[in-house]
Order: sequence, then C-alpha cells, then structure tokens
Amino acid sequence: MASGMLALGLIFSQEASNSLDPIEAVIYVRFFSLLGIASLLFFMKSKITLTKKAVPILFFQGILETTGYFCLVSAYAFDKVSIAVVISSGFGLVTVLLARLVLKEKISKIQTLGISLTFIGVVGLTI
Repeated sequence: MASGMLALGLIFSQEASNSLDPIEAVIYVRFFSLLGIASLLFFMKSKITLTKKAVPILFFQGILETTGYFCLVSAYAFDKVSIAVVISSGFGLVTVLLARLVLKEKISKIQTLGISLTFIGVVGLTI
C-alpha cells in the first residue's frame, strides 16, 4: 500500500511540475499526503501516541522527505526525469540505511545483499 501511495505521489509530482513551480508542487504533494494519512487514521479509528523523543525524529524525517520531494520535482522541471526517477528509487535504500544507523535495527544478510544490489543498480543506471 505504501508503494502505491508513493507511486501516486511521484505521478502527481511529475504532472504538477509541468504547470506549477516546484515549491508549489511539493506543498500540494505534502498536503494531500497528510490528508490521505489523516483520512486513513480517522476511518480506521487508530489512536496515535507521540512521545517527546519521537517528535524531533519525526520533524527531522519530515524535513528530509520534503527536501527529497523538492529535489525530485525540481529535476522534473528541468527535464531530467530519466535521472530523477532512477535516483528516487533509492528512497527505500536510504530509509533502510537510516533505520540501521539511527534506530540500530538489525539487517539480515539477504537484506544486505538487496541493499548492495540496489545501490549498484542505481549507480549503474545514473552513469
């Protein structure tokens, strides 16, 4: 489900970059992402509890993700779509690496192999 939402966000970003300024496109993507998540939480009647420790981490993650979307939409605006899409496929890779470094999560051997192959593939496609 998350990958489907990401794909919709990327499609919207690409289409929005044709008629909007990159900053406006990112604002719309972030707004509708937030609206979608809030709707899901409302209808699922999920209760979220935030700790004081989680708030700065979530804030920092939001800044990083928004910056990533801004860079992606800017690349769309400069007709570098082929490069931007390949580089954007590294979102998952960066997420896993940050989970390992920041949250100290364990990464299995098969996951390490997958991360390595993804990294090699992204580098190979961008050269």
